[in-house]
Amino acid sequence: MVYLLIVISIFVPPLWFFTVPYILYLTITREKRREKYADDGMIWESGGLLGSGVVDIDRAVSLYRKSCNMGSAKGCFFLARMYQLGKGVPESRIDYDKYIEKSKELDPDVYRQLQDVIDESDAEADRLLQDEIESEKQQADEFLSSLVGLTQHRYQTRHRI
Repeated sequence: MVYLLIVISIFVPPLWFFTVPYILYLTITREKRREKYADDGMIWESGGLLGSGVVDIDRAVSLYRKSCNMGSAKGCFFLARMYQLGKGVPESRIDYDKYIEKSKELDPDVYRQLQDVIDESDAEADRLLQDEIESEKQQADEFLSSLVGLTQHRYQTRHRI
């Protein structure tokens, strides 16, 4: 887009007054915009800060991709997660590996920090799942023991009469 503006400005010199400041703006704010795109992608993926807004996975993927192409480790990491989970894009181990590696190369500290958060979240999800399974087993055992007790009680009552 910048190149198109430059070409148009060459042929229409008065546009220099608009294109030069705009190109400077794009250059100066590049780093801030790439992180903003990654943050906006998270908002669109989750539905907002409280998860109560509109969820648009396609828009989130688009923003992550844009952020990653601009050099954001966070954008690459979240885009890789989308490929890993198959959210908004086809599930692909190759693309997952590609974007995870790009995230590591761009900023290893950000990658490590995000990976730690994901690992903690996965560990918590595993703990909750184990608790749920144990609770289900306990309820099933209680149900079976009450069913056995009821069956024994009926058997005993029938044979007394």
